[in-house]
Amino acid sequence: MILKYYITGLFLFCLIGTTSAQITISSNEWPSAFGTEWHYSVTEDTMGVGIPVNLGTTGGPQTWTFSQAMFPAGAAQTITLVDPTTTPYTSSFPTADHAWHTTGQIAGVTINTYSYGQLTSNEWLSLGYAGNYGTFSVLEDNIPDDVLLVFPATLGTSWTSNYTVTTTPFAGATEIDSTSRSSMVDAWGTVQLPTGSYNCLRVRNDETSYYDVYVGGFLVSSDVITSYSYTWITEQEGYLAEVISLEDEPNPNFSLAEEVTFRTTAPTGLDDPPLSTINDFILYQNYPNPFNPETTIRYTVPQNDRVKISIYNVLGEEIKTLVDQIQTPGSYSVVWDGTDNRNNNVSSGIYIYKIEADNFQKSMKMIYTR
Repeated sequence: MILKYYITGLFLFCLIGTTSAQITISSNEWPSAFGTEWHYSVTEDTMGVGIPVNLGTTGGPQTWTFSQAMFPAGAAQTITLVDPTTTPYTSSFPTADHAWHTTGQIAGVTINTYSYGQLTSNEWLSLGYAGNYGTFSVLEDNIPDDVLLVFPATLGTSWTSNYTVTTTPFAGATEIDSTSRSSMVDAWGTVQLPTGSYNCLRVRNDETSYYDVYVGGFLVSSDVITSYSYTWITEQEGYLAEVISLEDEPNPNFSLAEEVTFRTTAPTGLDDPPLSTINDFILYQNYPNPFNPETTIRYTVPQNDRVKISIYNVLGEEIKTLVDQIQTPGSYSVVWDGTDNRNNNVSSGIYIYKIEADNFQKSMKMIYTR
């Protein structure tokens, strides 16, 4: 049940020091750099006896520790943050601005999935996920989008999320999964991982899921499952670890878990593709987004061509030309500074950046905050 939250892009991290401090995380401090890769250990309770954990208490400062010595049965997973337009299920999630490609094992099953998200100035949203679990294919669309985090996030921040996923497990059958979750940043301190110590916030999630199955229009089964989970997050790189309770756990301060996940290696930035593999024009989502004052726009050029990169306001008026020249095949990036004194008409809001070359054109949105 919780896997879909895990693979939405969660668990993105970096080393930020060893001194514990209460922090505040804003939307422009949430990770969004395409091509970054992380490795994780995921331990699941396959014996039905629970995994011993120590959650600590509310408030802070506190220290939490996750290591492979503590959880030796963890399975390896890899998540790569990618441009959703390059994924096989992009048409099902047209508003996504990021996707997480997850590969590895879960409960002994090989997985190859994509989780789709959207970052706004106020929220971090999960749109749904799709992919393969062994020979089983899945595509789940959250309606409305699931709210994973609100900004700015600091001690005491709280929010709720209610969404429904409807699937067809077999011909003539409909499964409706309605989830209601309340979340709060309830603690702060330091997380110690195999890669070092991180200042963090802890988020508590109280969740109830209602499962109804209809066959031929008749309700044939119904179930209600409650659970608690805790996630540890940090500035710039996102989620550090997650612990999920057993199903129908009555105590939020539980000591036996259903699943434990934490990062095992430092993030690895993937190199730009070699020239021999660049076959198309590609315009990537800018990073960071939202941004203040600068953001970077990346793109690829497959052939010698005149390339133009321009910025437009929401009225369609061109306010800045960043690139207008002949370029050779390769990967490129250009920085737009919203405080450039030649952009006196630039204020906070949504802007459009556009690439034009030969017969190719593409536009994408970005958010500037002042």
